[in-house]
Amino acid sequence: MTRSIYRRAVGTLFGLVFLVSAHGQETPNRLVYLAGSGSTALDQHIQSLLTDQLRSDITLTPISHDQIPMIKNTPIISIGPAAFSRVRQANRSIPILAMLVNKSFIDGFAARSPGQISGVLYDVPLLRQALTGKAILPQSNTVAILATTALSNFTNP
Repeated sequence: MTRSIYRRAVGTLFGLVFLVSAHGQETPNRLVYLAGSGSTALDQHIQSLLTDQLRSDITLTPISHDQIPMIKNTPIISIGPAAFSRVRQANRSIPILAMLVNKSFIDGFAARSPGQISGVLYDVPLLRQALTGKAILPQSNTVAILATTALSNFTNP
């Protein structure tokens, strides 16, 4: 599995935790919209990962930009900062899970709309990755950390 796929899979799992915790137990056949990044391959891959991980009573439906203003009380998952911006500009009242965004990008939006915006960050700090891994699997002896070569001086002993 490549690092990119692994990163997306981990991000997807964290996103689902945020999505489910934000909206709790709902009625059967819950609808969640997906605003794509514009990259067909990435959008299909993320949609496939989400569909595989979502409960069977949740339906994931792609949505076009012109449909977003009509959405009421239904969460939207946006892939990337451009999709998040389009969704946020079109409808400021819906809950959004922003996937694959930088912390610095999403922080201001989340502060202005508490409880409405969650994010699956692209630039998760290494220490937070390690602590999250230990919290998820407290019995584990080893925790993998996703990093780039730019951070190699930080990870070397």
